[in-house]
Amino acid sequence: MWDAVREAVEGVEETSEYEKAAKTFALKMLERCERAIDRFELACCLKLLLEVGIQLAYMRRFKPEARLEVLRRRSRRAVAFNMSMLERSGLPGPYKKRILRTYLKISSYVHPSLEALQGEIPDELVAKAVEILVMIYRASRQQKL
Repeated sequence: MWDAVREAVEGVEETSEYEKAAKTFALKMLERCERAIDRFELACCLKLLLEVGIQLAYMRRFKPEARLEVLRRRSRRAVAFNMSMLERSGLPGPYKKRILRTYLKISSYVHPSLEALQGEIPDELVAKAVEILVMIYRASRQQKL
């Protein structure tokens, strides 16, 4: 299951320092997902992997040499990541909708929501998140999905 995600992340082109750093971070999160000792840790790792993938797609809008500066500016305002990045990512609309739904479902297990309080993240949602991760990271290395 994780091999497809690893392959997609490793395939991200490192056209700038930003991509190198984001790719390294994503691979660390992937390792944490693989070794997660409980479902809460797994949900946290999946959420971060989704955020990095969305951020990578968003950052493609900027010249490679400007990407780290864009991230620095956003970080100063405490918005290194937000969902408006998905809207401006350049990903096709139907993919955005699937990504958003999956992201919100995963996020509900990271906060004290009803889902998190009543149970653990279901296997079906983990499988859906893995599918979405592969799609996002593949999109980060090519224009077509």
